[in-house]
Amino acid sequence: MMITTPSRPVAARALCLPVEQSPTVSYLWRVGSGSEPGRVYDVYAPTGHGQDDPHNWQCECIAPAGSCSHVWAAMAANDSAVRKALLRTRRGLVPAVMAQGSGRGGAS
Repeated sequence: MMITTPSRPVAARALCLPVEQSPTVSYLWRVGSGSEPGRVYDVYAPTGHGQDDPHNWQCECIAPAGSCSHVWAAMAANDSAVRKALLRTRRGLVPAVMAQGSGRGGAS
């Protein structure tokens, strides 16, 4: 399965946001706002299949799922393959398409 990575500006923003996984809820990520100091958004990962598709993640902000930097930041914290794809997209090294992620801590 192939998924599309975000635009270069969204990838760059996502890579700079602070991310923390909830210590009590495995599918909850807390992601800092890039423009509002002290503001934190709750990002919810899907609990079953579909963690490699940003449209299956939910964020409290108003951005559409595919272009929400908070979702991409949480996905990158959860999957090293997503993080690497965002780094390459930010640098403009590859088209904005990547293969299915490898899962947390997996090799890509």
